[in-house]
Amino acid sequence: MTLRSRLGIWMSNERILSILGLARRAYKLALGQDKTIKSILDRKAKLIILSKDCGAAAKRQIAGKAKTAGLRVLILGSREELGRAVGISASSAIGVLDAGFAALIESGYREQVED
Repeated sequence: MTLRSRLGIWMSNERILSILGLARRAYKLALGQDKTIKSILDRKAKLIILSKDCGAAAKRQIAGKAKTAGLRVLILGSREELGRAVGISASSAIGVLDAGFAALIESGYREQVED
């Protein structure tokens, strides 16, 4: 992996994390496993973000419910990185409740995958 591609991935991660911070301040996130599952069941979630170090059982449960609801699941960063982005100590699951924020995050994630 070249320096440019590594820098591109870092910039995309930082962009996504900053968008998550904005969404938190706009009260458009469900934080934590329980609230994320509730947002999926209530059909309020537009996108699900899981940390790379999310527990296997939680990941399976949330991903299964998201798949049933037709939601995309993105795997991004560690629990601490996600938590820092939204102003808490750690979060392994985040439900994005706004379609606009979800589209911005997905576009940043797509850039990361294409680099």
